[in-house]
Amino acid sequence: MKGILYFDRKFNQLLRIDDSSKETGFPDPILQVNRQKSQLQYFLRKHNLPNVPVIPLVIISYPSTIIKVTPDHKDVSQVVIHSGAFPYKDRKYILEISKLKESIRNTDLEVYLSN
Repeated sequence: MKGILYFDRKFNQLLRIDDSSKETGFPDPILQVNRQKSQLQYFLRKHNLPNVPVIPLVIISYPSTIIKVTPDHKDVSQVVIHSGAFPYKDRKYILEISKLKESIRNTDLEVYLSN
């Protein structure tokens, strides 16, 4: 999305202000990505798959988009990023993923995939 994106955590909505100062409201993508995370984790449990870390991210693809958030919710910066920051954000989770690799045996996945 182009323009200014304002993540309103009090009302769980996203507001876009375009170049002509027109405001448009959208459903909160943070709620959406957290819902998708829950659904994926449920699917994994239901199918007896390993509990893998699921990292919810909202990635803004338009590089000049300005991201704003209510002052008391700075935690949004942990979930909402510009696409250019994605390769660097991923590094934060390398240790977590490395620990996961140690805990999951390849045979667990092979058994599931062979069914």
